[in-house]
Amino acid sequence: MLWNMTQRYLNGRESYILMGVSGSGKSLIGSKIATLFSAKFIDGDDLHPAKNIDKMSQGIPLTDEDRLPWLERLNDASYSLYKKNETGFIVCSSLKKQYRDILRKSSPNVHFLWLDGRLRHHSAANAASCRAFYAARPAAKSV
Repeated sequence: MLWNMTQRYLNGRESYILMGVSGSGKSLIGSKIATLFSAKFIDGDDLHPAKNIDKMSQGIPLTDEDRLPWLERLNDASYSLYKKNETGFIVCSSLKKQYRDILRKSSPNVHFLWLDGRLRHHSAANAASCRAFYAARPAAKSV
């Protein structure tokens, strides 16, 4: 069964976008699946512009306008997979339809997988951990 799925769905030029709320396990699950299928793994958090990272580290929510350059970078990453005949797993929230529309505009083979994980912490604690995460990421400041 697993081999059939691999042959059918992971034959190149495919982008699988794992979407869900913060804390749903997107990065962990996406990286494990990508490793299992010898596919590329792209963590959407790594593609945020420095301005977004600064805002998030201060606990300031991103606006749709803030997200646009980030979504364009994600779309470019998906298109790059398509052009290189590669399969990849991209993780990002992409909770709004308008975000998903941007992510599917350049590549015909984009598939969305929604992770319905339950948050383990109260949302305030989760927001605090996100701020701490972005503040502690040394490489993130250079994006």
